[in-house]
Amino acid sequence: MNRSKVYSVVFVLIITVFWGFVLSFAATSLREPQQANETLNMRTNILLAVGLVERDNDLGADELNSIYEDSVESFLVDHEGKVIGDSTAEGVDLEEELENPDPDAWRLPVFVVTEGGRASVYAIPVFGKGLWSTLYGYLALSDDLDTVQGITFYKHGETAGLGAEIEQAWFQDNFVGKKIFEGGELRSIEVVKGKVGDVYSNPDDHTYAVDGISGASMTGRGVTDLLEEKLNIYGPYIRRVRAETAQGR
Repeated sequence: MNRSKVYSVVFVLIITVFWGFVLSFAATSLREPQQANETLNMRTNILLAVGLVERDNDLGADELNSIYEDSVESFLVDHEGKVIGDSTAEGVDLEEELENPDPDAWRLPVFVVTEGGRASVYAIPVFGKGLWSTLYGYLALSDDLDTVQGITFYKHGETAGLGAEIEQAWFQDNFVGKKIFEGGELRSIEVVKGKVGDVYSNPDDHTYAVDGISGASMTGRGVTDLLEEKLNIYGPYIRRVRAETAQGR
């Protein structure tokens, strides 16, 4: 190998090692702020779902974290609805948990707002396929674990002006006050194609349905499916708490 070839090889090796070090250093140094941003995003969306902050709030990170830490508790439950002792939902990804084919290994996050020593709102993560992407959000239920307190969708790749409308207030506000149980059986909530009044003539059915998004029926179907699926996964816990609450009355 002549001198010029040796020089070229050494030069490439030096450049490769140098930029590899730079990229590794950057990834390491950015990991902590990235994790802090992810945690803040999670907490903010939970606070939005349970109604502790408004959508147009201008609160800073410290204020949002303070509200969350003062008002929200979290824990994990198993697939039978039993609380996993001394657990926290912080950092637990429901999507990753459900990838495990063994339900006995699942850890299901639950977030609870407490007032006067008792739970007033429950929130669970929800996710599922839309038209082009996976939709991620949180569903909040009032203390009866039947009435929807709020819902957020904070991450997706749906079409702007169509499926992306799931992140808008007008769509999410439609869920507030809807019910998930009918006659003791879990019914969940349906996003209809068009207007609820045009699809269901019986007013009783309106309690379990919301208006769809024009031109985004596949995204709406995805929301319907993900809510039904996740509520059924959390069903044992929801039924357990409802039964305990009923006994305590």
